[in-house]
Amino acid sequence: MQVRGLVAAATVVCLSVSGYSPLAVEAREAAANTLATVSSAQAGPRVQAAPRVQAAPSVQAVKVAAQREARHLLSLGRAPQAATMMNGAGACKPVDGELGMPAVSSIVTAERSWRVHGSLASIASWLYAHPPEGLQLTTWTGAAADGGGPWGYNDRVTTQWQSAQLGVGAAYLGPSTTAVCLDAQVVWLDPRPWPDNVPGPRAHVSVAAGCPVTDAKLVGVSNPGADLKTQLLSPGEPTAALVCSYNGYNGPSPESRQLSLAMKLAHQARLGAAPAGRLAAAITALPLSHVDGGLTSCPAGLGTAAIMALSYRTGLDVDIWVAATGCPFFANGYIRTGWITVDAVNFIQQYS
Repeated sequence: MQVRGLVAAATVVCLSVSGYSPLAVEAREAAANTLATVSSAQAGPRVQAAPRVQAAPSVQAVKVAAQREARHLLSLGRAPQAATMMNGAGACKPVDGELGMPAVSSIVTAERSWRVHGSLASIASWLYAHPPEGLQLTTWTGAAADGGGPWGYNDRVTTQWQSAQLGVGAAYLGPSTTAVCLDAQVVWLDPRPWPDNVPGPRAHVSVAAGCPVTDAKLVGVSNPGADLKTQLLSPGEPTAALVCSYNGYNGPSPESRQLSLAMKLAHQARLGAAPAGRLAAAITALPLSHVDGGLTSCPAGLGTAAIMALSYRTGLDVDIWVAATGCPFFANGYIRTGWITVDAVNFIQQYS
């Protein structure tokens, strides 16, 4: 099966099951691993301390890392012997057009090309037989190896970029002359959190007061007086937590037709210090970085949500809003995560 161009691999798409994540894999796995240990650790007597919040790298530092990765990708490209470096990239425009450009603004690109003796078919076959070392073939165009490609090869992803791809292709210059074209594209992750600034009513829930009976019309939570502009939670270990889980627009389920329960409190749970610590660790592990620009396609949002309140010895209770369906996100009234791939409904249920 053919996949047209590299755009499909780098466009920001949020799917509930198998969509390509806009999050870095390392950060996603960290959150998933934290969630995976919750059930087995429920009976443990020890409090799991919330992890230290590391200072996020600057935007400039992330761009520099992406530029370094782009140069690394180009260094892996190969050309037949006696190839001559080309100064201009005009001959490679047809190849670049086939590869496409991800529809994001947080991207670094770099190009390299050679002139080599040989027909388009022979050079394309050579390129197909000599892929860049250490990269994985993920996308390709053209019906066969002798069609000139191009082929897209992926490098590892990190907490600093969403995707790092090297496009390799061949372009016709003459009956016995061909251009070998390399196009590196690194989609980097902006470390600055998205603001949680949707206008509308917000609530602040305290652990002691308990859950509101409905979240109807709420767009999120507020945390007055808390310094939460760079992290979702306050530092330190919580002493207790309260989880308020709410039905969506259709009540408990579309099949039940209990529309009178729509947007009403479905369940509440009070957590002691140990499970509250595990909850804080899971929330803190969620990545705040994201791509800039791009296209977002979300499943239907059913209004399913939760409010999680955590108490601390040295400060006010801190609330977290969880939008569980559509493109899920976590927010604290100041900042929010990007679209996450963590199963937010399951996340809520593990603590309810």
